[in-house]
Amino acid sequence: MLQSAAIEEPLIQKVKEETRSNWHVYQVYGVHEDGFQSQISGKTLDITTNNRKLAHAFQQAKTNLTYYEEDESHLWSFWKNDLKRALSYFAHQENETEKRGIL
Repeated sequence: MLQSAAIEEPLIQKVKEETRSNWHVYQVYGVHEDGFQSQISGKTLDITTNNRKLAHAFQQAKTNLTYYEEDESHLWSFWKNDLKRALSYFAHQENETEKRGIL
């Protein structure tokens, strides 16, 4: 589950390098998250741009990807409101896995 993940180019490249068809990834980010100033590292992060690149890399790697791009900023209230949808996604994945007898 990736909610506005603060990722950088080396991780995006790593995702592109191999097939990840057995992964189920839920990704959400806001369109107003570029230029975010990290209070932890002090870096300026382009979260929207890098999440778009990461989504594309997941698609190239044949990952089971569900992603949403929302009209939001880098705020806890955004992710908190998204938790129900995100957790429902994984509950559904677990149910599908059980139906196929994989667990």
